Amino acid sequence: MKLDNFVCIQCGECCRHIDLVEGLKHLQTDGICRYLDGNTCIIYDHRPDLCNRYKVYEMYKNKISEEEFVKKL
Repeated sequence: MKLDNFVCIQCGECCRHIDLVEGLKHLQTDGICRYLDGNTCIIYDHRPDLCNRYKVYEMYKNKISEEEFVKKL
């Protein structure tokens, strides 16, 4: 699966801009996820579906190829 080709380097950038994601705004303080500790998600095993690339792709798989989706990650 191409989604497996995306390698998270745990930079925390996704979590530093969640104010840009409508479904995650409730988790943010000044645009940063309140569950981000350094560059680590402290609720990773219980994170929202919008934070899971596999679950997000399931929402868009009829509109965009897996390859194009990975390019946008």
